[in-house]
Amino acid sequence: MDTNFLRSAKLLCPGFCGRVLVNASRSPNEYSECQACPWGTRALDSYDCRPCHNQLTSYDYSYLVFHAVTPLFVNTIFIRLYSKTIQNRSKRSRETPFFWQLLQILCALLESTLALLFSFLAFEPYGHLKLNGCRKGRISEWYPFLYNPIVDNGLVLKCSSEVVYPLYSLPFLIYIISLLNLIVFRSILHGIAQRCRRSISAAPFYAQLWTLPIMGLINGVMSGLLYYSFAHLTVFAALVSNAVHLATEGRKGILALLKTLLTSSERLLIVIVDIGIFGFGVFALYFQPPPTTWQAWLGFAVTLPLPLVFYCITVRLTEPSKPRIRR
Repeated sequence: MDTNFLRSAKLLCPGFCGRVLVNASRSPNEYSECQACPWGTRALDSYDCRPCHNQLTSYDYSYLVFHAVTPLFVNTIFIRLYSKTIQNRSKRSRETPFFWQLLQILCALLESTLALLFSFLAFEPYGHLKLNGCRKGRISEWYPFLYNPIVDNGLVLKCSSEVVYPLYSLPFLIYIISLLNLIVFRSILHGIAQRCRRSISAAPFYAQLWTLPIMGLINGVMSGLLYYSFAHLTVFAALVSNAVHLATEGRKGILALLKTLLTSSERLLIVIVDIGIFGFGVFALYFQPPPTTWQAWLGFAVTLPLPLVFYCITVRLTEPSKPRIRR
């Protein structure tokens, strides 16, 4: 039997553990004990930790873009939700002009775009938008700390590392840069508004300051689940947002509803955002790999009742028992 094969089989490590090259001058090479692979490497189909040089798939890029689109989508909701400011003395509500709402949304778009680009440039290969990563295929690879092997003497071999590099760490950088961009660009916008003697509600700014850390926490706990379901969640969120938006317009005919949406800059902007989010979700679904395990098929089956659930949730927004149309 081949000597190299026997040596490789002897050096194999359990779980996601690997060996690091210690001395390459000797023959054969000297490796460390089984341990967690350094960041950016993985022991895949081998015993030694090798750099992750596999090109990311289109679905991987869609997942990373999702972490930049989500803050933008939530930020847009906050801007519209808190568009009314309360005057301290008169206690009267006054809506922020659409022009300044549009500037806030464009500012949020700039923040998310720059965060995504800078995050890509900060990972290997540095200075390029094309990223390399580790090959993956199981949801367990997102939670290596749950699969630390137990050796013969009952000792737990801790081999927790980023097996799915860079899909776990890069979203954290996106959120950090988004937070910095939010502080810088939104402060500049509020300063310009003060110079122009315009009042902009600071509520969207503070709401986003709270939201970004929460998104980072969700990514840290549920990254594996998000990776396999983010496309479905995006489509569902776009449908819910569109249903709520149209429900607020009241019961109108098709032509009257289209006229209202197309002649109002504010409503047209919301429609464009919803269509863009929905298109991104469909685009990500196109590149989603087909299920290969029974767990993946189970997750796919769980999503099948979503249209029924969506109808049950939104049915209260309409009045089917009153077919009259208000003009």
